[in-house]
Amino acid sequence: MKRTCLLVTGIAICTAFLVLGLNRPEEAFSQQPKQPFANAVQQRAEANALLREIRDLLREQNAMLQNTLPRDGSGPQ
Repeated sequence: MKRTCLLVTGIAICTAFLVLGLNRPEEAFSQQPKQPFANAVQQRAEANALLREIRDLLREQNAMLQNTLPRDGSGPQ
């Protein structure tokens, strides 16, 4: 009985040290606070990059269409 009590107490103490050792409040406070809204400058830059990519793809598509359509002005029937 005494042996069981010592074993349970030892396990409880080890568990308490492990739980307290995993809790690191200094890491929680050192993290950068997250902004509640997205960065407008970054969003604008991403939107401009996407618009440039779309523009380039449209130019490529128009060039391909001009090469495949007949030059005499008669379109597909």
